[in-house]
Amino acid sequence: MHGDTMTIQQLIPATGWCALFARHLDTGELHLWTEPLIAWALVQETFAEEGEDDAIEQSVVGLGAYGVQGVVPCPQMGGFVLTYVRDGEDLEPHRTMADALITSWEKRDRGERDDDPSRN
Repeated sequence: MHGDTMTIQQLIPATGWCALFARHLDTGELHLWTEPLIAWALVQETFAEEGEDDAIEQSVVGLGAYGVQGVVPCPQMGGFVLTYVRDGEDLEPHRTMADALITSWEKRDRGERDDDPSRN
């Protein structure tokens, strides 16, 4: 396995756009919030598989500020629910989808912890 790489090809201002985030509160309620985008990035990802030609894929992702890590692609930010919205947009239409995603990720993460042999 050679590893995957992501290269930013172009940056475009993302004025007025936000990334949508969600997490479950201790009460079980789903909390939705947004973070402003810094820019749209045209990225090229190379997926290298052993013994095969590299696969190249281009896509546009939002870039946001992520604490001490600085500017990162939103898909690498915890709680990002794969949706971009306009600043001030009503978030309620996205609640069902966000809840399904967060719930599936929580189940996956619990499953990975349960499979960890160091816990037995």
